[in-house]
Amino acid sequence: MRNFKVLEKSGVFLKFVETENGLYLNSIASAGDLPNNDIGFLPFICCTAGGTCGSTGADSAVYKVFIGEFRQTDFVESENSLKIKYRSDKLSCETETEYRFLGGGVFTCQTKITATKDIFLTDFFNLFPIAEFREEYNRKFTLKHCINTWQGEGQWYENNLNDLGFHDYCNHYTVSKFKTENFGSQTTGLYYPAMCVSDKEKREAWYMESEPAGSWFCELSVYKLWDADTGMLILSEGSVTETNGSIIALKKGDSFQTNLALFYVNNGNSPFFENLYRAKRKYCGYSVKEPILFFNDYMNCLWSSPNWKDDTALIDKAAELGAEYYVIDAGWYNYKNEPGNRFGDWNFDGEVFGAKGLDGIVGYIQSKGMKAGLWLEGEVAGENSKVYKDHPDWFLTVQGKIYGNERRKFLDFRKEEACKFLENVFDRLYALGIRF
Repeated sequence: MRNFKVLEKSGVFLKFVETENGLYLNSIASAGDLPNNDIGFLPFICCTAGGTCGSTGADSAVYKVFIGEFRQTDFVESENSLKIKYRSDKLSCETETEYRFLGGGVFTCQTKITATKDIFLTDFFNLFPIAEFREEYNRKFTLKHCINTWQGEGQWYENNLNDLGFHDYCNHYTVSKFKTENFGSQTTGLYYPAMCVSDKEKREAWYMESEPAGSWFCELSVYKLWDADTGMLILSEGSVTETNGSIIALKKGDSFQTNLALFYVNNGNSPFFENLYRAKRKYCGYSVKEPILFFNDYMNCLWSSPNWKDDTALIDKAAELGAEYYVIDAGWYNYKNEPGNRFGDWNFDGEVFGAKGLDGIVGYIQSKGMKAGLWLEGEVAGENSKVYKDHPDWFLTVQGKIYGNERRKFLDFRKEEACKFLENVFDRLYALGIRF
């Protein structure tokens, strides 16, 4: 057995194995006992074009390729943080992984890569080894994941690993895995970017949540050596993977970061969600002592069909119940018969609310002691919008062609004119009394 280094930070035990290339991460746990195996991992996966024969996702073949490719160059520990640096001459890069410990078993993790030569990143994401895995364990571990659908958000499902296909029938590298992912700018359109693994026997749980700006994936997988009896369960999350076509070109000296990942390990003896949300509010800088009560007229109410009669009735009831904000959702603009094609103009003088108009309904909200909110997708415009017809050069292009379909083109905020256009929209909304 190799030697181990065990760090305890705010209820998190990080267990490292000592290798000839420095410290590699073995497991993350809520207790400090030594691991049963000496498998070591990098806290990330990094693949570059030409560096491997191509990745196959988060599985044993990829892990094995990169165990030993990076050597540790620095290890800086403080009371509430840890920074680990690695370097790979073969892949022409240096990395820095930073953990920030928030208390109660919660921490954040992010890895930055810097190119020492020109490279193409094909895979780059965070990795968290969590627990020893054997074939007979696939019924004691469960995985929770969250499905979102229109008007059906937040559907959490729990399955044991056997039900998810985690089987080991031969001595080949295992490719057992379960993956959720989302493509595009609607980051929670299909799934919520989080997973929670539980050990029902030890009452230990590991929760991982990603904070993506666009496409992302979350994955549970198994690392197991050829003919070995034991392996490791691994949680990983990120955005750059060869499988979704995310290839990042880095010039020498350029840097790129993984998503910020939130990770939480709980031993069953402390309140799960209380610890989680206390930590999330800490790193978000959330300082409001009492949550603000919003009412939105969309869900289970007007379904993007606002009007004076129905909204005023809802405004009266929302005020009676103590709401502080009343939010008018989609449909407030004056092109109800073709809403998608006319996104982008955000017409203020429509007839949706009758003769009193949008300013009239905002005034009614204010008269009930609430602040007014309004939904819009400022970055989007349809082909029938005036802004698109007059200024197609303000929109994002791919290979010289304007990106998107007839309902959704996207303003290019690298262009000053596009920014000024949207700033003017918000200035007009603020002058009207909109505060959310």
